[in-house]
Amino acid sequence: MASYGSSIDHKKEKHSCRKTAGVMSNQDTASIPIYRRRRIAKTKHILKTCNEYPSDWVIDSNMNELPLRNKSETYERERSKNLSEHSIPQKQVFDEGDADSGIISSKTKRRISKDTTKIVNEYNKLGKCYKSAKEECQKLSDTLEQRELEHQKVCSHYEALIRELEEAKITLVKHNQKLEIEKVQSTEDIALLKNIVYQLNTELERYQDKLGDQKHEHISAHTENEKKYDSRIWKSINFHVLGPLLNAYQENLSEKQELVQMYEQEMADFSSRCKEILVENEFMHKEVEELKLEVNNYKCMEENNYK
Repeated sequence: MASYGSSIDHKKEKHSCRKTAGVMSNQDTASIPIYRRRRIAKTKHILKTCNEYPSDWVIDSNMNELPLRNKSETYERERSKNLSEHSIPQKQVFDEGDADSGIISSKTKRRISKDTTKIVNEYNKLGKCYKSAKEECQKLSDTLEQRELEHQKVCSHYEALIRELEEAKITLVKHNQKLEIEKVQSTEDIALLKNIVYQLNTELERYQDKLGDQKHEHISAHTENEKKYDSRIWKSINFHVLGPLLNAYQENLSEKQELVQMYEQEMADFSSRCKEILVENEFMHKEVEELKLEVNNYKCMEENNYK
């Protein structure tokens, strides 16, 4: 818009300069007298006409006033003639200049009207663009406010998450410290339990040695069970530490197995005895029936005798 206006102003200044130049040239020709350009030549011509000889051209100071008046009158006449002769072309020049200036002014007015219409159209377009840009700016400002609110919400949420993370770190550090303390305590407890188990194993070995003499009869069975047990021991278990305890468990199991076998034997004997009792019961039933038959026969015989 600024470049377009500057070009229009430049054109206006150009046309105005042309117009003013034409007007000034006409004014200069009108204001400057023509006789000045040929003043010297005209005076010489007048002197030649008045004084035929060159010796008469010099005018002394002691001359009379009459020839001077004559000379001045002739000079004025010549001047009036020259002015009348040159006035007609000057008027023509002024008329032509006025016509040119009117054409130029009409052209400039047309150009100015076209330029003004263009400027108005451009101004309207720029006004529309300004309104649209203003609306877009308002929309952008609204969206920017929304984004700022969202940014504030995100920042608050981020700060809350950071606080939660810091609290979680603190709680985790405390929990890790507690776990480390518990780990130390558990290691100490495990060491104590190992010592207690070792002491219990030693005590069990003593009791096993004492009871070994009393159970000398079951040494063979015990050795066989121990061999079986030794074959089942895992490689990762230290038999020196847990051997007595496991042997005690094995002895307890062997005793339970012996009791089971004894009960099984008793059950077998009881079942055989029950079978014998059943056979005897059947035999007794048969004898009772035979006796009942004999008694009935004896009663019949007695009744017959009484009759």
